[in-house]
Amino acid sequence: MGGRPPPGVPRFNVSNFAAQELRLGWTTYSILSGFAHSNIDEPMLGIFEAIDEPEPRRFGLQMSYDDRLISAAAPTLQFILLLHLRFATDVLCDSVSLVDQDQFELATEAVAVLTTALRTHPRPHWPSVTDDIDYVFNLIALADNQLEWQHLPKKRPTVATRG
Repeated sequence: MGGRPPPGVPRFNVSNFAAQELRLGWTTYSILSGFAHSNIDEPMLGIFEAIDEPEPRRFGLQMSYDDRLISAAAPTLQFILLLHLRFATDVLCDSVSLVDQDQFELATEAVAVLTTALRTHPRPHWPSVTDDIDYVFNLIALADNQLEWQHLPKKRPTVATRG
């Protein structure tokens, strides 16, 4: 399939999809995307290089507590886990199609706990992100049920695209 979309259907542009079509603040999600999709090949290569060295390198671990890093990492991890669980419970399966009903109920309960944790986070950024998660999964549900969803982004304020 190629060519021009039918009249009234915007041309799909993945670069600006979040900001222009869904009207999500891309600055927020480009930062979170870096955490969610980070590569682990560089640390793994370092480990393999250390294993191959004839004389082992000496090193030690230092345990320390950094409030700033924990306050940034904890909600980011909660965000990623919430997205995965919401996708699993809202999109991939429903309570009827599951073999293990207990797992579905546990996942649904975890979604409620994580949503509450982010929605009540003291930094205003995280409650807003939680609202965006609800918004996107609402769009997905409408589209999956072949219902009109295109009107919802138009009700949201326009956001700046990354530049």
